[in-house]
Amino acid sequence: MKNELFEGLCESLNQAIAIEKGTAKPSRKFTYEPIDIRKIREKHDLSQKQFANKLGISPSTLRNWEQGSVYRNTKSNMRSTLISE
Repeated sequence: MKNELFEGLCESLNQAIAIEKGTAKPSRKFTYEPIDIRKIREKHDLSQKQFANKLGISPSTLRNWEQGSVYRNTKSNMRSTLISE
C-alpha cells in the first residue's frame, strides 16, 4: 500500500513539473471571485486592528488585502481563514 501511495505521489509531482514547464496542460483550473474584505469588516463594525486580530494577521496585512496589493496565495489563505470562521 505504501509503495502505491509513493508511486501516485511521484506521478503527481511529475505532472506538476510538466505543467510548470509548459509541456502539459492542467486537467482542471480553479478560479475564485475576489472578495471585498473591507466590506466584510465594515459589515461587522470592526476596526482594521480588531478584524486583523480576529483573523490572526497583522493590521498591515489586512490593509494590503483591502487595497488589493497581495499575492494570490495570500488571498487564498485569507479566504480559507474566513470560510473556517
